[in-house]
Amino acid sequence: MILAPRRFLITALAVFATAFFLGIGSMLSGSAAPPRTRASDHPRAASRSIDDSGFSITLASPRVPYLTGRQTIAIEPTIPSGDVVAQVDIFLDGKLSHTMIKPPFSWETDFGEAITRHTIVVTAVTRAGRRARVSFISRSSDLTDVAARSVVIVPAVVRDADGRLVDGLSVSDFTLLENGARQRIVHFDRGPGPVSVAVVARTEGKGREALPALRSAGAAFVEPLPTFHALGVLRKPDGSVPRRVDFTYNHDLFGQRLADGGEEAAGPAEQPLAEDLVAAALALKSRPGVRVVLLLLATEPPRFGPPAPPATDPDAPRRGRERAGRDDHPEPATLAGAVDALREARAMLQVIAVVPGAGPEDEGPYAALREASEESGGEFVIIPSPAGIENVGRALSDTLLHQYLLSYSPEDPDRQGRRSIDLKVRRADFEVKARKSYAPEPEAKP
Repeated sequence: MILAPRRFLITALAVFATAFFLGIGSMLSGSAAPPRTRASDHPRAASRSIDDSGFSITLASPRVPYLTGRQTIAIEPTIPSGDVVAQVDIFLDGKLSHTMIKPPFSWETDFGEAITRHTIVVTAVTRAGRRARVSFISRSSDLTDVAARSVVIVPAVVRDADGRLVDGLSVSDFTLLENGARQRIVHFDRGPGPVSVAVVARTEGKGREALPALRSAGAAFVEPLPTFHALGVLRKPDGSVPRRVDFTYNHDLFGQRLADGGEEAAGPAEQPLAEDLVAAALALKSRPGVRVVLLLLATEPPRFGPPAPPATDPDAPRRGRERAGRDDHPEPATLAGAVDALREARAMLQVIAVVPGAGPEDEGPYAALREASEESGGEFVIIPSPAGIENVGRALSDTLLHQYLLSYSPEDPDRQGRRSIDLKVRRADFEVKARKSYAPEPEAKP
């Protein structure tokens, strides 16, 4: 239906004003969107057994591809008149785990914190001897657990000429290059896969007043994410307990931790921020799948100088991490060292910075963060006030829900040094955003 001219004009002006205020025109469609249901609320089609003389069973749950925590295994039988279900057996990973002889035919079990591959088989028999069988195979969050060689994961987002997120592309639409040489894509997914998100909230000076808004942005960012995304909040040092990130798949628990999470502004402005980012990178490095750091930053206009130049000693980041893990007095972290840690963790950096008086293209001392964000395939959004910051959080979250996931096995994984990644999409009017480089991790020697 075509809008009346007056209504159309009002709507167009409102949308334009929102895009101009947020300074993220490429996220126009996502920034003003209301909260969405989680991706896990739109599950796979239910599996149904073969019909046996009018008797069949449908696997009502689970229907999400990744299983973690407490889940219900349930069937819905279709029974011909005059017959009843006599017994239902549930086999989990090849073992008989539960038997039922009367409805409701459901059983709750705990799949644990790790997202691994599981096989569920449910069999049913009626008093008249009719039989049915249905199966379900969940997926692992770790693409490397079945790979014979080292695998590099490349999350990607594609937008059209109007900045709208593009879904529905196939592996043949992409070309992936490493150091200019074409690579064979060994894994491809269209939907969101498991992601680990470490949220870092940081305020300085009068920026403390924006802390509630930063937390609201963090909550808006994770609200639409599926339940198989691990969420964590950086917890500040407490006595002898260092900075750490505790991940959970429980959205409610994450919300409590986010609301309770503190922030600090003691010491030189650059130093605590750098230490926060290093701690988040170290926490993510051991996580499977896609790794994301969401940095929520509120500060006064820039007060500290440009970031220190990158270390020329290739062992400096490693020694810095070793010092940070000791109980003695570690050397202060620098922003350049934090960027190195994020690169080594292969973490995507998403940044929302509230800086009074700043424009969307301002950088100041944040040039290193903007560069690191763009290199990792993330977004760097700087806004002059916290008003409407929840919309920015939802827009960044939307990119995770519309990601393509590609992976490849690099040649000579033991060779050190950074390697460039260039992901291209077939259509010239589409723009793809993905990480631009990575540092290989040597394969473990027997």
